[in-house]
Amino acid sequence: MFVFLSGGKTGPSMGVRPMNIQQVDDKGELWLLSANDSYSNHEFEIRPDVKLYFKGSKHADFLILTGTASIHYHQAKIKELWKPVIKAWFTDG
Repeated sequence: MFVFLSGGKTGPSMGVRPMNIQQVDDKGELWLLSANDSYSNHEFEIRPDVKLYFKGSKHADFLILTGTASIHYHQAKIKELWKPVIKAWFTDG
């Protein structure tokens, strides 16, 4: 599921970036993957407040979710969520 994620940025405006939700777990938590050294991770460590912008149909259906980002470095979870297409988003693949 493709969304736009905003937040993390300090100052009056938030950075916005395209992301893919890899999983929604039983608790309703959304899982996304980003590189350990990404600017996004750095921003979210400073300010974890985020908004996710969803677009449904091509005519309308919009949803905005607000929440708190947390960064996890669990290799088992990364392996579970990994798909070859994600490789393009990582510097070393």
